[in-house]
Amino acid sequence: MNGREVVKKLSGLEAGERCFIKWWRRENDFVDYELVDSFIEHAGAEQEFAGYELLNLQQMWETLQSSTRGLVTREKRGQREVIVWTHREASGKDHTEVCNFTPQTVMAIFDVETRGNVLDS
Repeated sequence: MNGREVVKKLSGLEAGERCFIKWWRRENDFVDYELVDSFIEHAGAEQEFAGYELLNLQQMWETLQSSTRGLVTREKRGQREVIVWTHREASGKDHTEVCNFTPQTVMAIFDVETRGNVLDS
């Protein structure tokens, strides 16, 4: 299927149903994850996909946790839920950040930690 076909299928879903998309190419050489809105914005008719799966926030959180092996945790702070993320800076020092628990933050941390190289089945 091409990008236009996938976008057409995604456009019919309710916003709450379509937080993240996990997709793979025919070559099966890697799997990619994106926010659905970003995928819709950038998918082109010339792109070919072997398949895709939609993920909700909890499923993507679990993917992030398994990819970072203990570098992220969720905490309740007052009325909000946050991500506590420990990562190594370019200087070699560990740095801890506290971020709001949102789809955008989960995706941003995932992108930094995986550097866009996701091998998956």
